[in-house]
Amino acid sequence: MKPKYFLQSSFRLTELLILILIGTTLFLKFHLLFLLNIDVDEFTFLSVVHKYIQGSLGGPFYTFHVHMFSWLPMVSMNEIDQIMAARLAMFSFFVGASVFTYLIAKIFLNTLGALFSVLCYVSVSNVIVHGTSFRFDPICSLLFLMSVYLFLKRPGRNIGIFLSGFGMALSMMITLKSIFYMATFFVLFLCLIYISEDRRETVNDVILFCVSFLVCLLLLFMYHSHVLLDIQYKNVLFSAGENVKHHVGLKLFFNGYIHNWQYILIFIIENIVVVSLLISGLILIIYKYAIDNNIKNNNILILSFLVNYAPLIYYRYNHPYFYVFILSPAVILCGIIVNNLEKINHGKMLNIVPVLISFLSLIIFSNFIYHYKNNAFDQNISKKEIVDSVH
Repeated sequence: MKPKYFLQSSFRLTELLILILIGTTLFLKFHLLFLLNIDVDEFTFLSVVHKYIQGSLGGPFYTFHVHMFSWLPMVSMNEIDQIMAARLAMFSFFVGASVFTYLIAKIFLNTLGALFSVLCYVSVSNVIVHGTSFRFDPICSLLFLMSVYLFLKRPGRNIGIFLSGFGMALSMMITLKSIFYMATFFVLFLCLIYISEDRRETVNDVILFCVSFLVCLLLLFMYHSHVLLDIQYKNVLFSAGENVKHHVGLKLFFNGYIHNWQYILIFIIENIVVVSLLISGLILIIYKYAIDNNIKNNNILILSFLVNYAPLIYYRYNHPYFYVFILSPAVILCGIIVNNLEKINHGKMLNIVPVLISFLSLIIFSNFIYHYKNNAFDQNISKKEIVDSVH
């Protein structure tokens, strides 16, 4: 019993180590948000809020966030200070996305595998730099992960499904890019129906989600259109139609090549360990299906999350910040290896496994530290001087 107890203690200590690494990462990420370069997109995002307050907002899409951030001008007259305040809010969304990544991972993995997945998520270079940027991506990432979790767990049954549909409707109002999330949900629904023991009940749940999504989307659209100042309702509908036409026709499709392939290559190089773990997790799941010949397994749901990565092929604006939008929950594939290492180690008394997992966790954490050190200086000195001279 003593060797077994010692082994269990080793795994608990490994969990504690990963938790400490995640906490340290979040603490340093909080510090980093005050230093990272303020991109032009963040000023544009802020300008929409100011236009709303001034009564000159021009359309219902890509503008819903004004209801969340109309308080920013009260923080300061300085636009830099306003963006920093907004980044604090984005940090809370980022922490929320990390929590829901863990909760989704826990549905499929043990505690160690779930914590390891979160560590991989918060240590990715794109997330380090853009995870708290004042953009659509951190907000919608949280809403999507919340919606996925609520639908998978369905707390309170119908209440959970309704809230899941509401979350996706709100995400769609914030940005039309959320249509990519709906593709993931579509594949997730197909997988759930296929593995379900009661398909009729699962289909009913999917229908309830779709109804909730559509009703909430309509209500949110009507509310937002109603409160827009100095805009006729017909103009709002015209603007909405032009937005849909523009983004479906121009941004979502491509002319036979992968857009911004250099960003994909940089992502792979900067996060080679995480990418390797993700691919290894994918291979392990496929291998298990091949030898077990049992496709009706919950792990097939993890594969549906990979649909999130499809826009990297055809979306015209898959810039580095876009990875914040799509990375989770498929990142939990990274935890598959750790999850299985702990499982196969039970009964063998091999203390090397928790040591190996701890070492791997430290390697991933070192990737965060590397990018943190490269960015831990004030990158907005010139911008602050320009804004101060204006005021």
